[in-house]
Amino acid sequence: PAAVLIGLGSLVRPNFVVVPLLFATLAFLLPSARRALISRATVKRAALALCLTLLPAGIWVTRNYTLTGRFPVLSSIGGETFYGANNERTANDLNSWGAWAFPDAIPGETPKAVLAKRVPSDLALSDYYYSRGMAWTRNNVAGLPRLVLGKIVRGFVPVPWAKSPPLQEYVAFSSPLVLQVLFLITIPFWWPGMNRQYLLFLAALGISHLITTVVFFGQVRYTFCFLEVFAVPCVAFFIDRW
Repeated sequence: PAAVLIGLGSLVRPNFVVVPLLFATLAFLLPSARRALISRATVKRAALALCLTLLPAGIWVTRNYTLTGRFPVLSSIGGETFYGANNERTANDLNSWGAWAFPDAIPGETPKAVLAKRVPSDLALSDYYYSRGMAWTRNNVAGLPRLVLGKIVRGFVPVPWAKSPPLQEYVAFSSPLVLQVLFLITIPFWWPGMNRQYLLFLAALGISHLITTVVFFGQVRYTFCFLEVFAVPCVAFFIDRW
């Protein structure tokens, strides 16, 4: 049941679908995890859990295949998301640096309302935007490090990035900031006693979040991959011991 419940995360955040695969990869690559998880006694149970975790995404992808004839499709706005994060504006406009821009706001781009009349489906529109994003990326390789830096700064530094943000935005951003600080400074206290499989899962979440931020954009509201939720028990474990 827990595996299925965790798998439902991919229906909220498509990037979550790689977390079980990352977990399995880490379990295979790390000797201590491999000994604990990949043994005769546990390999069938681990394989079943992995399949159950991927089940919700599998059902959704199958449903999309029946509608589009393409496999696999988790979301029909992937191209728009990719292009909105990798373009001239997010790379060179400091106000949008590392963030995301509606394609209509990208200099020289055809309005979406016009494109919608030219392309046959949402998926075709997504393909168009993906090709535009890839073309920009190939033509601006030298500027990618700066753009990626902006994504990481914006995605992992919990402060308001809007112009003249109101007080309530600072209050809202204080929660992840406090959690991050507590999580990091208490590592020596909770690390030795935390369940190793749980820490492996936390690592898979962190890698997924980082990949999403680097490939797409640094707005944590959208790249959020449940990392903070699963960081809470680590801090709670420290508080309990203390």
